[in-house]
Amino acid sequence: MIEMKIGQSGRIAYVHSKNDQELHKIDGLQIRPNIMVKLHQTYPSFVIECEGTYIALDEKIISNIFVWSSE
Repeated sequence: MIEMKIGQSGRIAYVHSKNDQELHKIDGLQIRPNIMVKLHQTYPSFVIECEGTYIALDEKIISNIFVWSSE
């Protein structure tokens, strides 16, 4: 997801992290495979739209989310 451009949408392919706390945080935010997301901002934090909700995430968390681009 970190390679996406602002305004670009995609479907979450998978979430991968070796850190269980990060995985639980991502799961708690309802960020799961097969969900559509749209990137709105990259600085000072990443802001994504996920199922009608805007979520701010840091680069460490966002680097664990992998997306199939829809564009």
